Amino acid sequence: MEDLGNCWKDLGVLLGLSQALIGNIEEDHNSNRERTRALLWTWIDKEGTAATMGRLADCLRKIQKNNIVHKLIAGMLWIVT
Repeated sequence: MEDLGNCWKDLGVLLGLSQALIGNIEEDHNSNRERTRALLWTWIDKEGTAATMGRLADCLRKIQKNNIVHKLIAGMLWIVT
C-alpha cells in the first residue's frame, strides 16, 4: 500500500482501533509504511470477515486518499481478469 504519511493514525481511528492500540503500533514500528501495514493487519485480525475492501475504501476516502482507493480497485480488477 502507498505510504499514508501521518494519515495512518486517522485511518486507524476510522477503522475503529483504539488510541492505545494506535500508540502501540507507533512505538513498535519505525516507519509510517510499517505502521500502516501493522495497522491493517491489526484491523483484519480484530474484525475478521467484517474487514472488507469496501470498508477500507470508505475510510480512505474520508481521509482524502482517493488515489489509494483507485490503486486498490485497479489491483482487484487485475486479479479477477
